[in-house]
Amino acid sequence: LGGRMEYTNISGSSTSTILVPLDRNFDNHYYTFVPSATISRTFKKSQTVKISYNKRISRPSLFYLNPFRNSSDPINQSEGNPKLSPEISNNIELGYSTFIKTTVINASLFYRHTKNVIESLVAPGLDLTTQDTINLQTFKNIGTNNSFGMSLFGSVSPVKKLTLRSNLNVSTYN
Repeated sequence: LGGRMEYTNISGSSTSTILVPLDRNFDNHYYTFVPSATISRTFKKSQTVKISYNKRISRPSLFYLNPFRNSSDPINQSEGNPKLSPEISNNIELGYSTFIKTTVINASLFYRHTKNVIESLVAPGLDLTTQDTINLQTFKNIGTNNSFGMSLFGSVSPVKKLTLRSNLNVSTYN
């Protein structure tokens, strides 16, 4: 069992006259508790089954947050959204691993529920200097995602100086 409390504080200000006065200053701060738990059982010293739960926080990057408009392309412009919330995922995983001589096999199934999913949106907008119509890209927390998936990893060493590894990951995005 484990957990931690995280605090995030994002703030900024500008004296730019291009931004609307209300958007010149921004402040976005939040606390997040991030727990985790794992239960595992080993059989015959080489096989392990585990079930785990964890919560993950994915904070938006500076590219997503920066409110200043990138107008280097006169038709397709973008600006960040400093009011974005982080994506929060709750994950449950069932895993199996085994070791047989020089072979390792890991397999897992998972379910992930993510809220505050960040996606880019493109809508008509106005160029701030010419007032021409443009395509304006920005970012918003638009919903939730439920994903199911599986992961399979294998490693084998047929001779002392050679190791072959492979993996397969399949998941849904809904």
